[in-house]
Amino acid sequence: MDRMSTIRRGLIAALPVCLVATTVILLRADAIEAATGGSENELGGGSATGWMVTWTIITLAFGVVSTAAFDYLVKEWDWTGAEYLSFALSIAVALSALAFLRVYSGEMHPYRIEYSALNFAYAFGFGCAVPTLARGSAERRLLKTEVHPISQ
Repeated sequence: MDRMSTIRRGLIAALPVCLVATTVILLRADAIEAATGGSENELGGGSATGWMVTWTIITLAFGVVSTAAFDYLVKEWDWTGAEYLSFALSIAVALSALAFLRVYSGEMHPYRIEYSALNFAYAFGFGCAVPTLARGSAERRLLKTEVHPISQ
């Protein structure tokens, strides 16, 4: 697949994940602001609005990276959408488990609930959307080649 197609599919896949991430942040806004204590040194500047902007940018970038990774895995290892989703869910479980371990100065991570929700939003969102968009893109390419018969 070409780079522009990868970027376009990644940004399209990121849109629903951005909506879910924004919803999670809005639902947990009080907890986020309480945990940051209004510190400007925190991710997103310590406010829910800052978090929404930051996570929207992260999600858009991650959409492109996850699409490029899927294209690579399909090309090199012949992965399917089910394998990609399983891989994404495995990473989400591992990262979420780390947030609940008492490794942060003897405490659990202060954003363990928010990060876990975002991990699974990313896993399900990108794990389902990226293979679906890739399949649709491949089908469109096939249709284009079938429309233009080879001249004799």
